[in-house]
Amino acid sequence: MIVGRGVNQSQDRPPEGYVRYNPVRSGAHLDEKSRSRGSYAAMTDRTNCDNPAQGWVGGAWLLPAMLAAVVLLSGCEDDPGAPPPGAFDQMATAAASDPEELDDEPVGFTGLGDFEFSDSPLPAAERIYFAYGNDLWQISPDSAPSTVAEDLTVAGYSSSASGDRLAVLNLDRDDDGEELIDLTVFTPEGQVLFGLDGVDDDVDTTEMMLLESVAMNPDGDAMAVTHRNGAMTLLTLDGSARQLMQPSIDHRPGRLTWSSDGQFLAYLDPWMPNESSSLYVHVPARDIRQALVHPTSDGQGVVRARWIPGTPFIVMVKSSGSTISHGGDLFLVDAETGRQELLMSSGAIAPVAGIVDIAPSPDGQWLAATGFVPGDEYPGFAGLWMTNLRSGLQSEIAIESGQFVTDLWWLGDALLVRTIADPQTSLPGTYTGRESFRLLEVDPESGQVTERYVSGE
Repeated sequence: MIVGRGVNQSQDRPPEGYVRYNPVRSGAHLDEKSRSRGSYAAMTDRTNCDNPAQGWVGGAWLLPAMLAAVVLLSGCEDDPGAPPPGAFDQMATAAASDPEELDDEPVGFTGLGDFEFSDSPLPAAERIYFAYGNDLWQISPDSAPSTVAEDLTVAGYSSSASGDRLAVLNLDRDDDGEELIDLTVFTPEGQVLFGLDGVDDDVDTTEMMLLESVAMNPDGDAMAVTHRNGAMTLLTLDGSARQLMQPSIDHRPGRLTWSSDGQFLAYLDPWMPNESSSLYVHVPARDIRQALVHPTSDGQGVVRARWIPGTPFIVMVKSSGSTISHGGDLFLVDAETGRQELLMSSGAIAPVAGIVDIAPSPDGQWLAATGFVPGDEYPGFAGLWMTNLRSGLQSEIAIESGQFVTDLWWLGDALLVRTIADPQTSLPGTYTGRESFRLLEVDPESGQVTERYVSGE
């Protein structure tokens, strides 16, 4: 998925309708750096709780069900894009995981504190790409969607931060009918920049054809790919290839996400549906692999993770005994220390629910997340939430009833979402390529929703 950017908010005074939250007076357990800063908390009119409004009213109205899960982040005057460790300790709704496991550093964790984490944000995406049946399309902030590549069986795709390059995995078959997956890098105009036939001659391309996932780095000059045999390789557009992980039956890396400076690569291992996955960070320049989060003793693991640009923090979805399949509670993990902080409990949505998809903006200010609940034929869509990671303000975005959000991207300064009305799979938040859909643009500041495209029209 592709992410985009938001608007800086002043840290000098609270926004209208909010008061500064004092963590010292409230007894919050924050580190000393966080205690000196404070953060903002919403000032709400409790007399209106019987008739809450969805969306953003009076600055950012929070649904009563979400008040318990509001994120009280510290304002960061010296680094406004980096929430400090401990800033989420005021979460009132506890996750289903053992509380003793949330704040402690993992056993044996050595940390990545020796590395310099960049505080530079990503550029705003000039275009994003989306699958439409057997084709790949693009859309930019000021133009209508257009086709990039046609007649594909897309197994995965990833673009550079700006959207100037697109890496595509396409399912195909060789002359003997054996399944293989080809890799191609396109320009927005559909020109081919790279293919596996351009890899150095000393690389075994037979293994390369058994790819599972791809993640292009922010600059668009290299890609991390995973293989069915458990290996992971770093490919560059000049044809070089370097193995980051050797083939092994003990590994199955997947769901890769780069840090904004391209120095760190986070991923899940093993990545298989309903597996108890751990969260790792790999440092390609030094071939260092560091485990950040392991499954709990009851087998609940990480199901999704995304790096927050310009920070050492990774936001992740972690399953628990009270969350739906393929969903979980929302946590923040510090790659420097391994410390975990609860950001949003799925219990704030419903007794049995799950956060499913997440998308942080490239400037690190906004986080979009979808929630789902159990359903008769397929999981029911429970809402789209927007969190300002600098102020801690959180709001539900009003989506038309009967619509299911399946994809989140950031395009320019706005969030772009795909919605469908007739799901074709039991996997929550999944577009199969067969459903009619709409693309909606969401202003993160106001919560205003604008229709950008309707398929078939």
